[in-house]
Amino acid sequence: MLAVSAPAVKADASAHDVYAFGSATFFGSTGTTPLSHPIVGMAATPNGRGYRLVAGDGGIFSFGDARFYGSTGAIALNQPIVGMTTTPTGHGYRLVAADGGIFTFGRAPFFGSAGAVALAAPVVGMAATPSGKGYRLATRDGRVFEFGDASASRTTRPAATIANVVAIASGPNARGYWLATADASSTATAETAIAWYQARIGSTAFEGLCETAVENAYGTREAYANARADWQARPDQHPDWQHAPRGALVFYDTSADGHVAISLGDGNVISTAVNHRIGVVPIGYFQNPLGWAGSPW
Repeated sequence: MLAVSAPAVKADASAHDVYAFGSATFFGSTGTTPLSHPIVGMAATPNGRGYRLVAGDGGIFSFGDARFYGSTGAIALNQPIVGMTTTPTGHGYRLVAADGGIFTFGRAPFFGSAGAVALAAPVVGMAATPSGKGYRLATRDGRVFEFGDASASRTTRPAATIANVVAIASGPNARGYWLATADASSTATAETAIAWYQARIGSTAFEGLCETAVENAYGTREAYANARADWQARPDQHPDWQHAPRGALVFYDTSADGHVAISLGDGNVISTAVNHRIGVVPIGYFQNPLGWAGSPW
């Protein structure tokens, strides 16, 4: 039986809040802090008296007894941060980017990364072994990379048929882990995705993150590195961008990463980068339209 409970304690109801359940204590959140990138991960200190939040640019926000040891907030990343782990002592943490790059802070040791590997799908999460002497990275297509004492694992590698992986968690020892996947049947509809954007009109939180925004709106994350990669992967490319139906993704050749917006079906799109904010503009507002593709996930 699935048990569903309401938050025991919560901060203000913002898009980047923290909710505490059961005996967990609320120590604070970024709910009233303007963020340049959305929160993508969280890790508690070992004693449960604090936690850290990490944003997509690697900015770290520490609460309770969690100390700040550094961040990638001022570093130009090749790909956004997608997750974090903490050490067993709480005196350090690691961040992982979508390209498999690892960034260590405090006393967290570095055991290797997938940053130099040509990935077929982005990294979606990281899980440390219980000893803190190793970790695993999982990609969206079910590939797992093992480092440190995780490489001594006798687990069977995931089958190539695993798709839409969204998270990885370590078992009670170095020899096992879990992968969680997204159910395509439960992803958001076009109307839900449009409503997600409408609720954020005027927000600057997704500036420079158009692909992240459309994926979040449709209930997924890190399926593609950027809008151009998304467009290139589409088997249903339609060049008649002027006639994009409601909920379709409209792609533009605005830069090396490209740009993507959601069609409202009335000659307008709802998009990031409208005067640096989320807003509604005519479908030809952005330069060099490429075409449209069906709502994806």
